[in-house]
Amino acid sequence: MFQDNSFFEEKYSSIIKVKGPDKFSFLQGIISNDTEILKTKLSLYAAILTPKGKFLSDFILSIYEDNILIEIKSKNLDLIMKKLSMFKLRSSVTFEVLNDFKIYLLNENSLKIFQKVKFKKTFSDPRFNNLFHRVYIFGKQKVTSLENGDFYLLKQDEYKSIRLLHGVPDFSLDAISNKSLLMEMRFNYLNGISWDKGCYLGQEITARMYYRKITKKLLTQVKIKFKTFMNQKVLLDGSEVGFLTSYDKRNGLAYISKNILENYKNENFKSGDSVLSISDPWWSSNSNS
Repeated sequence: MFQDNSFFEEKYSSIIKVKGPDKFSFLQGIISNDTEILKTKLSLYAAILTPKGKFLSDFILSIYEDNILIEIKSKNLDLIMKKLSMFKLRSSVTFEVLNDFKIYLLNENSLKIFQKVKFKKTFSDPRFNNLFHRVYIFGKQKVTSLENGDFYLLKQDEYKSIRLLHGVPDFSLDAISNKSLLMEMRFNYLNGISWDKGCYLGQEITARMYYRKITKKLLTQVKIKFKTFMNQKVLLDGSEVGFLTSYDKRNGLAYISKNILENYKNENFKSGDSVLSISDPWWSSNSNS
């Protein structure tokens, strides 16, 4: 995903530190994935839902100094901190929002620049099979190669183009809070759901949609032939069949009616006067698990 010597600094995420003897069991009952995975793997992807199975936020969990770190989009921080505090009850856990850290995204070949950094956490993004890596740097440490400009810092629009080219969803943009459903988001293909663990908030709705295959729309990848303008509506023969969530002039992500995907996937779609072709995301197969 990233070229050698290029990186992106994730400035719109926060990190919550969860500590205490009940940290695993507490999170186990409220998130969509199995916290026990963190005892053998470096990171975990999951979501928190409403009791009716509606999406609230996704996040990445990892272990650092015997604590669980939750990386979450900053726009969702206050909501999730309130949820964690509400569910705490008698659990022996505490929550702390970290202030002094940086998050970098880059490829595996570029990780060498962090070899001499002492306080860090490095891992492959848990949604994908080694597509890119995340690095947390704690404190005010400097990374010489980055400070001296030996590496190229991607601008926000450059990262967006790379993200969309590779079909990487950003569910702060590519989902609707308190409305979207995990099976519509293909969250199971992003390694974000455990079907074997016990109950969690919203589990019943998610499992029913999965086993009964009753999803009405699905997240899809979109290739765009841009003409002069686009809007969120996706049309087929003049009828609205879905909507775009994030896009540029070449690539995008959209939710399309499952019936349309099953019967008309190879047709030309339109948004504004631009032509769209749609396909399943590359990661929506078992090969990513």
